[in-house]
Amino acid sequence: MKKILLPSILAVWLLVLGFTGIKQMLLDTKVKAVYSDRLNQIYTVGKDNSIHKFDNNGKLVISRNLKIQGDIAHIDAKNVFDMLLFYKNINTLVTADNLFNQRHTLNFNDNRYLANKQVTAVARSFDNHIWAFDMVSQRLMKIDILGNLILESSALPTQSSTHQIQQIIENVPYVYLVDSTSIVTMNVYGKMIKELNSNQPINQAQLFKDTLWLESESHRMFLNTKKTTDSIQMLDQKPANTSFQYLGNGKLELRNDSLFLHQEK
Repeated sequence: MKKILLPSILAVWLLVLGFTGIKQMLLDTKVKAVYSDRLNQIYTVGKDNSIHKFDNNGKLVISRNLKIQGDIAHIDAKNVFDMLLFYKNINTLVTADNLFNQRHTLNFNDNRYLANKQVTAVARSFDNHIWAFDMVSQRLMKIDILGNLILESSALPTQSSTHQIQQIIENVPYVYLVDSTSIVTMNVYGKMIKELNSNQPINQAQLFKDTLWLESESHRMFLNTKKTTDSIQMLDQKPANTSFQYLGNGKLELRNDSLFLHQEK
């Protein structure tokens, strides 16, 4: 019997999405952003900044609107009992429990050290502190919820232009800074290791199974964080106005402003 060998990129794709029988469920509409956690719970942010939380089977758990005068730029649910809600346009970070009851509020403008910073991205660190990137100084900072500085990196090199970091993703011992044109790899002590440029503009990134899955408007890309590589690999083309996120028990598809959950039957 002849063995059929799949091309390596297709093999990667089938490894992540290779379900035999798929059911599709509409979870939410008028969605502008979607996030997930290690328990495969799903969080959607509506165009009115309302937050919906679903369990790993797509059942609605809670709906909240925190009535904060700003747009939610990012939700970090790495710690599901102490989540980060980043309101970038008002320079404010809120922590909340698993039912989105507010716990702490850090207004960068009211902090003596952070007031002159322009924070563009935040993420939870492995030691339960907070990573934050300052576009003005081009430095990665680690702070606590009171805004006290714990660690600060050297400024990133800016040969052609400043880095517009839009996401911070930690996978110990590394921290990945994602902007629209490249990924900067640093260690958890703030030392820069390398920078990889992308041939496609990066709109979003997700860490799943030790791989960074990247999306532009028209393509999917990936970077295996456990292998030494000098380039971001192209995966395939994707439909317009569509983005994907991968779960341990399925995948999410945000099509226009409607969110679908795909799972095995």
